[in-house]
Amino acid sequence: MRFLFFILFFLSSFFIVEEDYYKIFGDDYDDALAYVEKNKASFFNVFEQDSTSTKVAIAIVFPELIRYSMVRDFFETTMLEVLYTQYGSSAVDFSIGSFQMKPSFIEALENYALINNDSVYKAIGFEKAISEEDRRKERLNRLQDEQWQIQYLKTFITLYSEKEQLHKVDLIENRVVFLSRAYNQGLEASTYQLKIDEFLNSNAYFPHGKNYLGKQYNYAAIALDFFTKYQF
Repeated sequence: MRFLFFILFFLSSFFIVEEDYYKIFGDDYDDALAYVEKNKASFFNVFEQDSTSTKVAIAIVFPELIRYSMVRDFFETTMLEVLYTQYGSSAVDFSIGSFQMKPSFIEALENYALINNDSVYKAIGFEKAISEEDRRKERLNRLQDEQWQIQYLKTFITLYSEKEQLHKVDLIENRVVFLSRAYNQGLEASTYQLKIDEFLNSNAYFPHGKNYLGKQYNYAAIALDFFTKYQF
């Protein structure tokens, strides 16, 4: 098993072309770095002063911090928030906050935790008495709060690591790749599906998505590049 993961990490390193992301994203990369420096203490608090876990967590969302810098001046969510509160994520779903999380992503975390990890659910769940509309309002409030976003990120890392047994992955760099891919693609995806997608299709959809025809980049590669270069 260890040998297999070593080979997979070697293959991912071989197929992912090294890019100068600082040069590519310019001011938006600088803004992402500034966010990290400003909020580093909050990450440490949520991740209980564990520097490795904190660095992994920041790496996972670092590409989203770049994306958020790119779109924050052009995206108004007020009407979308009203529609989500009334009709739910099946009617309207959208990215919000520095980590660009969607309401459907939080709902998936809640549902998975409710079934698989009661202690995690207690940390992010709701009182049973409140209405579904009030739950939606509260999700949106949380998604605009930095501390809650970090808590949701920790929840995702915990649940996905348990689901895919990432404790068996010896190389921390591999965990960064698996977690960042899953964060970008969804909790339901397995590491096997993500590896196949990565190796065969390159998955270069960042930052504009699959339908954009211009030059794009690999989300996991950006996260891994940050992880290997950033020093606390």
